[in-house]
Amino acid sequence: MWPLFLSLFLTIVLADTEASCSTSVSPGVISYTVGSTATTGYLIQAGGSNSWGPVSASGSQVTIGKGPRFYLANTCAAAFGQNVFTTVKVLGGSITFTVDISKLGCGLNAAFYLLSMPAATAGSNGDYYCDANAVGGTSCSEMDLFEANRHAIQITPHRCTGGSCDGNGCARNTQSVSKGFGPDSTFKINSASPFTVKVIFNKGSDGKLSSISSVISQGSNTITLSHGSECGSGYLTDMGTALGLGMVPVWSYWGGSMGWLDSPACSNDNPEVTGNFVFSNLIVSGSTGSSSGPPPPPPPPPGSLVCGTSGTTTNVNWIEFKAPSGVTGASTSASVKCPSGTTFPCTWNSGGGKYQCACSGSPGCPQPFVVTVGGKTCSLSSSLALSDSMAETNVGSDQPLIIGLSVGIAVAVLVILVLIVIVFIRKQTGTYMETV
Repeated sequence: MWPLFLSLFLTIVLADTEASCSTSVSPGVISYTVGSTATTGYLIQAGGSNSWGPVSASGSQVTIGKGPRFYLANTCAAAFGQNVFTTVKVLGGSITFTVDISKLGCGLNAAFYLLSMPAATAGSNGDYYCDANAVGGTSCSEMDLFEANRHAIQITPHRCTGGSCDGNGCARNTQSVSKGFGPDSTFKINSASPFTVKVIFNKGSDGKLSSISSVISQGSNTITLSHGSECGSGYLTDMGTALGLGMVPVWSYWGGSMGWLDSPACSNDNPEVTGNFVFSNLIVSGSTGSSSGPPPPPPPPPGSLVCGTSGTTTNVNWIEFKAPSGVTGASTSASVKCPSGTTFPCTWNSGGGKYQCACSGSPGCPQPFVVTVGGKTCSLSSSLALSDSMAETNVGSDQPLIIGLSVGIAVAVLVILVLIVIVFIRKQTGTYMETV
């Protein structure tokens, strides 16, 4: 009896907790599906809750007024941070959703897209935004699943490679389909009524993204936009890499110069109709995870120096760093070379388990500087040297075990707290369950 009661109690309490969120940056929660599992997602809005435009959520539906940009988060966040975003991995999977854009005319854009967020810095809006056009000051891979008004839909991958991103992207637009999409019943998909979009990310036999199929359906009517080799050599492979690593879902609704989207159907950028963008029934065929900041650099090639930087501190006169894997600090010489070309020797501090380098003179040794240990070199810049998260990686790390134990302890504490609450409630009401 007790296990059943406890299970029901937890279900009710946790369901109620997940069903609401009210903070200065969150406009609410949304129900969506990952595979066949019902999931609760938290919304987090740039600039603060409803500061750029009204957003309201109920069940699987989000109603969006003109202006806002917001993201899918993994927690009921009180503030933006690099680890609050939900990421989706859909390489070889798909994303499906239903929209109502019947009130969005020329010059408006209802958008739902994926970004390789978060950026390394918070940016002017404090939301760690990045996209293929570096709108927030930082560029990153972008997959536009849906940019539309009632006259046109455009779906566009934007790859990033070699440190640069394709701002224009490889676009496909419904205006290429004769009488395929438009605002009345003469079109196959009538945008005066809700319709469904399913974007499928097809993998080839090599496991890389080979094509994208976007199926737009309404009742028994469908039209399809396809992306393939015409995007260019390696284009979809690069896009697939970002999809495989995980990208953050983003919604926005804005207006302005939209000829790239709705011309020639629209001849001007003055919105002919302004109303709500209604989004619902999100289904992710793939997996979800949590953001954790910019991805680490790729591992060094075999035999190269791995700089351990946990606990490293730097300034212009003093540098301190851990010994790399396989290096015995007491018997291995080390030095640091500054941008000016001056080289300073480093001594081994056995008590601290670190190399310490005193950089005399002015301006000392600003970053980035090059460390040499045992005849091998690597560069330590501020982004590495000041980040404990970039500590050297050792095979057979105990980190998974530590994480597992932490989760176990947290679950045990939660169960104990729930039992205490139950006992308190029963004492207050004067009712006790008799065990037979």
